[in-house]
Amino acid sequence: MPSRRTAVRVTAGVVILTVVPVVGTRVALGLINGRGTGTVTASSGTWAAVATTTGTPPYGPVTLTFTKTSTVQYLTILNTGTLDLTGVTTQITLSAKVTGSLTACSTSWNQATGLCPGTTTPLDTSTAGATTTAIPLPVGGQLSVKATAAAKSSMTMTVDVSVPRALARPATTTDS
Repeated sequence: MPSRRTAVRVTAGVVILTVVPVVGTRVALGLINGRGTGTVTASSGTWAAVATTTGTPPYGPVTLTFTKTSTVQYLTILNTGTLDLTGVTTQITLSAKVTGSLTACSTSWNQATGLCPGTTTPLDTSTAGATTTAIPLPVGGQLSVKATAAAKSSMTMTVDVSVPRALARPATTTDS
């Protein structure tokens, strides 16, 4: 005849064996159903680029003056937004009926020689109207630009820069 002590141990063993599979099953069901919690932070950004000859505000359309002996000017396009840009739209307006153009340098124009030690990219011409050019411009980045005009007398070129939404970095979702 088993002692009373043995019977208690057997009963306790059965309870423990019964509880473990039930807890394990609940945990497994929670994983299968994909339950969980987390935090998602929403933020926004701005996209903007400006033309400048000084690198400091105020920004806006830049007006360059050309003469018969001064047919080249330099300016910078700055990304003043909080999003990377995939390109910019430029438009030049000339005060005289002459040809003019904007050309970007991938590094920086050597103003003494008028040469670009990197790669040049045409941005706009006086006959093109508003022109969009795909040149990546990171936040705070700048683009070195050479403006030329075939001036026969004193004249001006106004350079306007804009960024349509399509040229701002696409929205992304990140896990936190």
